[in-house]
Amino acid sequence: MKTLDYLHLDASAANKVVEALQQLLADYQVFYTNLRGFHWNIKGHGFFVLHSKFEEMYDDAAEKVDELAERILMLGGVPVNKFSEYLKVARVKEVSGVSCGDEALENILNTYGQFIA
Repeated sequence: MKTLDYLHLDASAANKVVEALQQLLADYQVFYTNLRGFHWNIKGHGFFVLHSKFEEMYDDAAEKVDELAERILMLGGVPVNKFSEYLKVARVKEVSGVSCGDEALENILNTYGQFIA
């Protein structure tokens, strides 16, 4: 049985975790980009509250992206870092041109639903 000596983990089990983390990394990268778009493009009622909240959310997503990539490295993998590769595998779909707060919030809730499903 091959192990990752420094972690005392079975390499094949670690590879399965790395694959799942790569998927989550792709999803979070697309989500992060969507959040940036919501932050930049929000208009109308609730602008100030939503603009600020979207910034908090994309900052949090950026931290999660970094943590996911570092965990992939710890498990012996190499985190994907090409957006074109993320788009091939991400379950989260990229959105653009969303300026309505309700539409942005619906997208965010649906994305969180995908993360926990």
